[in-house]
Amino acid sequence: VVNPMEGLNTLTLRPSATVKTDGEIQENILYIDDASAHQLTGTPENHYSSVEIYLTPESKTNLTPRKMKGIAQSLAQIFPGCSIKDKQQQNSTLYKVMKAEKFAVYLILFFVIIIISINIFSCLSMLITEKREDIETYLSLGATKELVAKIFHLHGFLISLTGCIIGTAIGIVLALVQQEFGIISLSGSYLIDAYPVDLRITDILIICSGVTAIGFLISYLPVKKFFKN
Repeated sequence: VVNPMEGLNTLTLRPSATVKTDGEIQENILYIDDASAHQLTGTPENHYSSVEIYLTPESKTNLTPRKMKGIAQSLAQIFPGCSIKDKQQQNSTLYKVMKAEKFAVYLILFFVIIIISINIFSCLSMLITEKREDIETYLSLGATKELVAKIFHLHGFLISLTGCIIGTAIGIVLALVQQEFGIISLSGSYLIDAYPVDLRITDILIICSGVTAIGFLISYLPVKKFFKN
């Protein structure tokens, strides 16, 4: 009652360095040695609130979800009764926001692709109109309407497919160049200097599948409308 400060654990330490990340000094974080931390918190040795474990670069290569699960099970045996979480589980809210942002970008890009695909619709419609006499010649020679429709449908689909292949190839090359050389840099004090890029096969397949499906559909509509009329 006379001296309330006696109820607090105190320790005199001399600061040796400051940690600076993202342009700001982390004023709410203090890094001290193990013995001092136990003395301040009043906990015995070998008692910790959490333990961070990092994998070696060799262990990170070809790291699959199955291997991650095996590592978590091994850690659960070493630390029974503890909650084992990886980096994504520790920052679940951040990763959910990033996934939502990624999905929103997908939707925006597909809407842009649909708008651009209108050019294929108009070009194919003009081509069919210009080739009206040739179509009549083919029909007179014994070709069926279905055969002529397949020819124009294939022509429009190949335009879309060619654009998809060229655009995907350019995108992959730019992503690999950014990964290797970091052409696009980040302004400010960050842990990394270049804009991070992660090239995934699943993303490429999703984009190519969407563009191919839109191109197939958009090239079918003018052909169907022309031969229906």
